[in-house]
Amino acid sequence: MIAEGVLNDPDVEAIFTVHLMSRFPEGSMWLKPGYMTISSAGFKLTLQGRGGHVGAPHDVIDPIMMAGMLITGSQTMIFGFGTIHGGTADNIVPDEVTLTGSIRTATPEDREAAIADFERIVKGVVESVRGSYTLKVEIQNPSVYNDPKLVPLVKKAGEEILGETNVQEFSWIFPGGDDAAFFQQKVPGVYWYLGTRNEEKGFDKPHHNPFFDFDESMLAVGAAVQAQTVADFLNT
Repeated sequence: MIAEGVLNDPDVEAIFTVHLMSRFPEGSMWLKPGYMTISSAGFKLTLQGRGGHVGAPHDVIDPIMMAGMLITGSQTMIFGFGTIHGGTADNIVPDEVTLTGSIRTATPEDREAAIADFERIVKGVVESVRGSYTLKVEIQNPSVYNDPKLVPLVKKAGEEILGETNVQEFSWIFPGGDDAAFFQQKVPGVYWYLGTRNEEKGFDKPHHNPFFDFDESMLAVGAAVQAQTVADFLNT
């Protein structure tokens, strides 16, 4: 969209983005200046060994063991594993195992350092058992950065629509990512969360859960805050 010129002719001066969030109470606003979300990089790692029979462990280089060592050695850091595939039978050590996952950090500099750290751990594990590996890393979403000069404008609009007690500023960086970050790399903006959690209505499931749901009247509330924000921005 950016490459096709969505931010030009006329030039976009500011961007305001709202995202529903089921961990926060229904009708509340949550935001912060500076980095709001993390950046993400997806990886595909293939561990190569030498397959054989489980009854002859001295003849094999076990990629399943490598995978276990790697997960144990890196899970406490900022690497998350999503899939692991390998093997065809319960009595055969496979030649290779493939893992995929995500590396998540706050800044691009942190991301590059984390990728280097991850490969260092992989290399150490693999070389310790005389295996080999291939690692492919795909840079995904950058971090969403909220313009500190615009955050007060959005908070004021939130207070007018939602009430002052329902507008919260937090200090941590949210561990999720969003491609809205690409727009806010080009144009100053603010990304904020609209709470949808309501246990009495049964709207308490996390995102990416098959039972996630929310009160759709919250869409109108979010739109009202957005409209108020835009009106205030145009009048400043």
